[in-house]
Amino acid sequence: MKQTGFKDVRGSFLRWLLPFIFFLLIFELSLVYIYPHSVQIKWSYYFLLSLLLATSGFAFIANLKGMHTFSAYLTMAISLFATWGAVFFEYAVGTLDFFPLVTVSVNVVFASLLFPISFTIMLSIVQLLSLQYILITTEALSRYSWGSFLSYILVISVLSIITSYINRLHIIQIKENSIRDYLTGLYNRGYFEERLQRKVDTDRHKRESFGIILIDVDNFKMYNDIYGHQPGDKLLQIISTFLLDQVSTQGEVYRYGGDEFVVILHDATSEYLHGLAEGMIEGITEVDFTSYGLDFTKATLSMGLSLYPIHGSTKKELMHYADKNLLLSKEMGKNQIRG
Repeated sequence: MKQTGFKDVRGSFLRWLLPFIFFLLIFELSLVYIYPHSVQIKWSYYFLLSLLLATSGFAFIANLKGMHTFSAYLTMAISLFATWGAVFFEYAVGTLDFFPLVTVSVNVVFASLLFPISFTIMLSIVQLLSLQYILITTEALSRYSWGSFLSYILVISVLSIITSYINRLHIIQIKENSIRDYLTGLYNRGYFEERLQRKVDTDRHKRESFGIILIDVDNFKMYNDIYGHQPGDKLLQIISTFLLDQVSTQGEVYRYGGDEFVVILHDATSEYLHGLAEGMIEGITEVDFTSYGLDFTKATLSMGLSLYPIHGSTKKELMHYADKNLLLSKEMGKNQIRG
């Protein structure tokens, strides 16, 4: 699945962050104008801040156009050049104090929010080594107890990395919940639609085939009416497990909605597709539903098949063909396959 969840969150974050950075840079320009720096330092700051202002504008536009990764890289560049630019300017003229050094911790925070943990860890290590070098080689700072300062930067870095890890776990969990059916644990129809479209696009280029099996539980309303909704839910869960065992690694099983399931069968031929479907029809009759605590002994399935690209070259065509065959199998007496 595409990482849409993370990109959407990152895009929203940048949409609020970049205007803040833009106005912060304008504020910094006014401080440079007011603060009594040398002419050389002032113009160095003017050039750097003007460049960063233009970059923040490009980053904001890129983010609005959905180019979240590119925008994130530009934002990270702004943070790095702003903080380390100040350190470099002050270090070059011998006026460096602790404040510019403290601001580099912001880079780790941004990295933890915008990039993978590996990037954040690498950035933390590089910055810690650079800070240690600066503290050792700067006479005005070397007389201070810089161990506590480096410990502070280290703590900020570690906390940012841990927070980033936890946030990503939450995003993954939220994303997983959004594509799973809560009752059966199968992937839901929304994810099936997305997966099928990707499958069509991919196999078109590879010139490969795949099959669709649209499955309906026969007389499911009767089970609900006679035995109740809880046994009906249990029946769906049992059938879900049965389908997963039947398909195994040969394809993917989804809950299509209500009492319907759908299977995407990889690298399928017509014979292979029919063979698997027939195995399901026969196999479900061998399931002892009473062993699961249900009051009925059997359930049957009706199926409609379609094969890419023979029965359709688009998602809509394939599903229309499978659905038409499923309807036919039910009209012809159920517990059978058409396609």
